[in-house]
Amino acid sequence: MSFLKSADDGPSFVPVIRIRRGQKVRIFFTNRLPEQSIVHWHGLHIVQRMDGHPMYAVGTGNRYVYEFIVDNRAGTYWFHPHPHERTGYQVYRGLVGFFLVADDEEDALKLPRGTFDIPLVIQDRTFDSRNQLVYLQNMMERMMGFMGEHVLVNATPGYTKQVERHAYRMRLLNGSNSTAYQLSLNNGRPFLVIGTDGGLLEQAMTRRVLTLGVGERADVWVDFGAVLSGEEIALVAQPFAPIMLDGAAMPMMRRPANTAPRPIAPER
Repeated sequence: MSFLKSADDGPSFVPVIRIRRGQKVRIFFTNRLPEQSIVHWHGLHIVQRMDGHPMYAVGTGNRYVYEFIVDNRAGTYWFHPHPHERTGYQVYRGLVGFFLVADDEEDALKLPRGTFDIPLVIQDRTFDSRNQLVYLQNMMERMMGFMGEHVLVNATPGYTKQVERHAYRMRLLNGSNSTAYQLSLNNGRPFLVIGTDGGLLEQAMTRRVLTLGVGERADVWVDFGAVLSGEEIALVAQPFAPIMLDGAAMPMMRRPANTAPRPIAPER
């Protein structure tokens, strides 16, 4: 098991645990927050006591020991806090990480790896005049969620990545609290989707627009082999209006739709 800095060119940081299927792990979680917390291993097939149920949340300075065998197929999973009624708040504050599982099936496919395997967690955030995070400003946002004013990738605003003329595996995670994204590339090229929440797909799918709900993941193959030197390709979120949030039956509870593409992550 390794705990790695993400492979990027900026100051961003996202914790990444890499593991192989069949390995036994022991993880010591010590809570240094000023409130209770516990860690949930999102998507892993493990026993209930090891899965971060709120009933097992520990107080400040206390420790919880996880021990389990990873029995998931190769894929992109993640971990985040899961205390009762504080999950959203703690995730919003940045407590998110990747749990990447490999296996023999994946090895045989010879997918991009190393610096060509990029985990990207997408999260929207709002900041006040002092550059401090703003969370749940009113009761409407508490009931319906809210869309942050800025999109961060791996906890970094204006994230950029210098890429080579090579195929890349991009592991996309929507780590936002309530915002869904319809992602596309600004040059119109499609994604080749090779994996979703449950691991690698039986057959890759071509998609020009990729929709990711909250907590959803997708692994995509993007080939930059034909990109010109100095050309910038951006991952953007297309405008859309989620039907459940724009219904005529709830005019008082509508949220404004996205009105223009939002930049996510430029690749140069």
